[in-house]
Amino acid sequence: MQKPLKPFSIALFLFAANASAGQNKFDIGFGYYQVTAKTNTGSGSTSGPGLYQLNFRRALTPRLELAIGYTIYFSSLVSGDSGSGLDLGGNYYPFSSAGPIESSDPGAKMEFEELWRPYVGATFNQRNFQSVQTTYTGFGLIVGVERVLNAKMNLNTDARYIKLNGPKGSNGTELDLAVGVGFKF
Repeated sequence: MQKPLKPFSIALFLFAANASAGQNKFDIGFGYYQVTAKTNTGSGSTSGPGLYQLNFRRALTPRLELAIGYTIYFSSLVSGDSGSGLDLGGNYYPFSSAGPIESSDPGAKMEFEELWRPYVGATFNQRNFQSVQTTYTGFGLIVGVERVLNAKMNLNTDARYIKLNGPKGSNGTELDLAVGVGFKF
């Protein structure tokens, strides 16, 4: 027979609930990109719907998570000229938690999840471009929102703006718009 909740347990749940640090998420996304670059010899741009992203995210605190991922884009959906590179960053959830909110005492455990979770973040990015055989690096900003689908999956959408710098004074920008599914474990 389970013991009834004591007033102290109810107060603990209502006032001391914490979001879980340490929750892991794996995201698979696709979308649209636009890359513009300038070099000493000229400038150019490419864009299209051939953006693909893989990300691993881990909550460090209830509102902050670390992210590491890889981005690939193609000029013709899944072929043609390509670019790819590593993404490192952090996301901050200003209006919600990064994961489920838990509360427990020795006799009970409860878990809640906010349906919508907007976030902002900063990234460090590295890109290799096939056509120019050059590596660019730079910092970016990200704005996104997660929508809980069920206990193990989220819908994730985000927009990234990245400022890139390359060799011999070359520079560029990258704008990504992506949607995907996140798996929680």
